[in-house]
Amino acid sequence: MICKDKDNQTTNSIKLKAGIKQEQDVAFFLKRAFGDSPNIMVFNDLKLHHQCENAQIDHLVLYPYGFVLIESKSITGHVKVNQHSEWQRSYKGNWSGMRSPIKQVELQQHLLRQLLHHHKQNILPKMLFGKVQQSFGGRCWDNICAISSNAIIDRGDMPAKLEKQVVKSEFVVDKLKQIMDLPSGIFKALKPTTRPEFSGEDMQAIKAFLLSQHQGDTQKGSEQTPTKTTELAMAAPTEAIISEQNEPAANEQIAPPQPAINNSNKSVAKAVTFPAKVEPKPRPAVTSNEIATKHVKCKKCGATSQLTAAYGKYGYYVICGVCETNTAMKMPCPACNSKNTKVAKKRDDYSVNCSDCETTTLIYQQDKQAAKTA
Repeated sequence: MICKDKDNQTTNSIKLKAGIKQEQDVAFFLKRAFGDSPNIMVFNDLKLHHQCENAQIDHLVLYPYGFVLIESKSITGHVKVNQHSEWQRSYKGNWSGMRSPIKQVELQQHLLRQLLHHHKQNILPKMLFGKVQQSFGGRCWDNICAISSNAIIDRGDMPAKLEKQVVKSEFVVDKLKQIMDLPSGIFKALKPTTRPEFSGEDMQAIKAFLLSQHQGDTQKGSEQTPTKTTELAMAAPTEAIISEQNEPAANEQIAPPQPAINNSNKSVAKAVTFPAKVEPKPRPAVTSNEIATKHVKCKKCGATSQLTAAYGKYGYYVICGVCETNTAMKMPCPACNSKNTKVAKKRDDYSVNCSDCETTTLIYQQDKQAAKTA
């Protein structure tokens, strides 16, 4: 599914024209392979802003298990990478250094992950009776560099890891299928996976969010707080016709055709509403006993009530009112069972933050009356 086409762009620069042509070539291959795939979403020329930084992602592929970012690079001549991952290119027989496209796309991925993590409460639902906020940790994150088909790639000294990330444009789809490794039909049942999976509704919500965050000409330099209802059926861009023509003349302007409205799909997509403020949604009233029953209990007598929160040399703990034993609040992540966790306090709420899956789980809520009498 093509969720976003490349923005219209005109230029008289031969170098910029070559870059635009390369992005169009990659977009063409992505459209041909995944244009009719509902569980693979492609975003071309996605411009994002977060915390005073900007990122332009040439191509972003969203699939049930994660994300793949593709950096398109127009290179005419030879390109080689040494054992230190330093890039060089030749132009008319002259060699010069160039910026690493892999490092460039890694920075783009970092900003995208920060943006999604910052807005996770507005995108993904909660699990375990509304106690555990889903996040984007534990998902698959991969990067690819797509180089012009007419380039010559010298892979002699290229590091093995980097070699797997560099492909020519016509091999992008093959590399994506290898990375995504999506089973289908009967093979899905015969080939179970432990990878966390986005549901169809999750992917629609991510799609709507990313489109709302795209920095058009009128929104450059400011992160968009999602406030309005986005109709997903209208948000999906129509397919653009990408012709396989020769390189344009130096004075020719490149202007992709205007998108046409596609009315063939009669199904009505569900509308996704983002809250007015980018803040965690208020929790329903929960008593300390209800939470303690599921997470915090006395390590000696097993009591789940008459517990009082406190802080000491080794962090947050609870004092049992039955046997007066101290029990640490730190515990493995309830979502992924990782031990890489930290306990955080906000007013009367105590939560476990997991560094591996990036989830935040409410584990204890101090009863105000108990705190006063403690």
